[in-house]
Amino acid sequence: IFNATQEHDSEVYLDNIPLTMPSLGSLVMYCRLNQTNGESITSIHFDNTKLSDKHMSLIASFILFTPNLSELTLSENFITSDGLLLILDQFAKCKKIRKIDLSSNFIDDTGCCSLAGILENLSLKELNLSRNELTGISARKLIYSLNKHDSELQKLNLSYNQLGDGAAALAALLMTIHNPVIKYINLAFCGITSDGLT
Repeated sequence: IFNATQEHDSEVYLDNIPLTMPSLGSLVMYCRLNQTNGESITSIHFDNTKLSDKHMSLIASFILFTPNLSELTLSENFITSDGLLLILDQFAKCKKIRKIDLSSNFIDDTGCCSLAGILENLSLKELNLSRNELTGISARKLIYSLNKHDSELQKLNLSYNQLGDGAAALAALLMTIHNPVIKYINLAFCGITSDGLT
């Protein structure tokens, strides 16, 4: 799998390949035993690979053996907050991670709030949580976390979550002087009412 999908020395694409535990385990072992290859990987895409919570301990190991990882895509899978919690510790240790895509999964407020809690330890430029199961609770936690420290976040996608008017408050915060680097916020179909826009 690894050799067939490594298009460049630093980028690995496993899109649309259903991954079993043995195949994912082999990938982790490959990176562990071939340290130079593991260190060369800066981007990996697990889009639509049928990953679920049971795979997340292996994903955590993969992150451990790819210390220069800057982009991780886990979109269009079956990951819940329980699965996300299994990889957050590795996220916090991965100082070079700049882009995380968790869109189109089943992550709820518990997972988002835990992720928000470690944002101050990351230097994220892009975060995509579109099409999950988030509510206004997640919006409020993100507001608190991003306001607490000088965020480097440039792009945030929370579209297609039921954030309600809390999403509008989040957008207002991100456009203030506290976060001058923000360039893109997607809050489409988040249930914002006219009250939230005032």
